[in-house]
Amino acid sequence: MYKMVPFALKLEFGYYSGDVFTLAKSDTVWNIDNDIPFYNSLMRQGVTVNKELDSAFRFYHMRGPHGPFYLSDDVKYEPTGREATVSSQGRGSLRIVYEYLEQMKELGIYDDATIIITADHGQGYILDSDKTSGKPDRTSRPIFIVKKPNEQGEAMRISNAPVSQAELIPTILEAVGADGSDYGRTFEDISEDEQRERMYVDVYSYFTVQYTIHGDAADLDNWNIKKAVYQK
Repeated sequence: MYKMVPFALKLEFGYYSGDVFTLAKSDTVWNIDNDIPFYNSLMRQGVTVNKELDSAFRFYHMRGPHGPFYLSDDVKYEPTGREATVSSQGRGSLRIVYEYLEQMKELGIYDDATIIITADHGQGYILDSDKTSGKPDRTSRPIFIVKKPNEQGEAMRISNAPVSQAELIPTILEAVGADGSDYGRTFEDISEDEQRERMYVDVYSYFTVQYTIHGDAADLDNWNIKKAVYQK
């Protein structure tokens, strides 16, 4: 029956590698394919502070708006994957982040903390058309939200500095009191009027494309292929 179903309907019956994984694991174990266990643990146990440490570094990898979509706005698991959307899953994932931040405030550790909210990749996906056009089908701009210690504000301030993920490691090292100069510059070291080239590499199962970006990354005209390897 599946073989005879039109291709437009086959997507409704698709499943992801994470679906198979969930069949053989405990729902109480945190994993990058499902944010629900982490959220339940956060609500049940809460954020705790080890008073024997002067400082601490924490890294959390959330699923975020990554398909397939099973998370609702109010952080409920939607098992069929047909009601949830990329937007609802993104909002649900961020709601978990907001809860974590609120608990940090209640513990009095929010003000002194450096908090970075970002993504492991942007929205890009390369179509075959870029072989002749020299452009991706759309821009890819991972989110970067940075709060420095004792930094407060009623509204988000937007910077137009031409930064990239290359500045992430130096920024983290500076936040923990280490010297990150060997790894490049921090976000704050990049001024808004600076003209600099950034690099973006899109790696998939059958291609590797390296782009250069000059100027506003939101403008597709500022993207150009530097090197590309396609495989059939």
